[in-house]
Amino acid sequence: MPPKHHIGPVNDVTGPSPKIRNITPANSDMADMIRKLRVGGGAAATLTVWDETGTSVLFEGVNAGDEFIGYFSRVMATGTTATNIVGWA
Repeated sequence: MPPKHHIGPVNDVTGPSPKIRNITPANSDMADMIRKLRVGGGAAATLTVWDETGTSVLFEGVNAGDEFIGYFSRVMATGTTATNIVGWA
């Protein structure tokens, strides 16, 4: 049986992602715009991101398994205590 294919734009936030990245928090832009983040480690941690407009957003009380959907250009080292972060571009 052939594999099922997604119908719709791949670059849509809800569509499949062509790239999955391990994210190392840094105070600079990532190579790819990330549209979904998943935190693998942390309990009541913090996650500081920049959105596509350059606005800094702080998520508090982040736990392992939490996911964030949007368009993110950075996961800041400053203010981020969450670990094992994975991103879909």
